[in-house]
Amino acid sequence: MYYQVNPESIIFLRTDFVCGFSTIAYDWTSDDIFFIKPSEYRILKFISDNQPVKIDSLMDLLDDDGEKQTLMTMLETFTQKKILSSYE
Repeated sequence: MYYQVNPESIIFLRTDFVCGFSTIAYDWTSDDIFFIKPSEYRILKFISDNQPVKIDSLMDLLDDDGEKQTLMTMLETFTQKKILSSYE
């Protein structure tokens, strides 16, 4: 499975706490703004910089099974919200 960022969903892909910026995206399913958690930012930024990204490359970024399960949940959520698109 490959993932890539939907460019129409990402409004601001940067975190800067000094200036008050955060990463936000547009949730196409609820027509609302979706705030990206700092833990999700690293993965989303990696996908954005290297897309399309194979799932194996994402798994290689993580150390333990708990993190990998969290990643799978994040990918599923972001795909449902159309922040990410996926294909085989």
